[in-house]
Amino acid sequence: MFELDEITVNVLCRHEEWQRIRDRIASDPSAAQSQEPPIEPREHPDLRDLFPDETR
Repeated sequence: MFELDEITVNVLCRHEEWQRIRDRIASDPSAAQSQEPPIEPREHPDLRDLFPDETR
């Protein structure tokens, strides 16, 4: 139909628990593995901005 690869979004707010997880991963990326299911932070769209481009 539109053949779009990406759609840009602006996050206005996040669920409290998700923000706590995000904050934890920002300070310690290995915390992502303790989530159920484990999260790959460099691949998750809402976590990519936490890491410099060279580590993606």
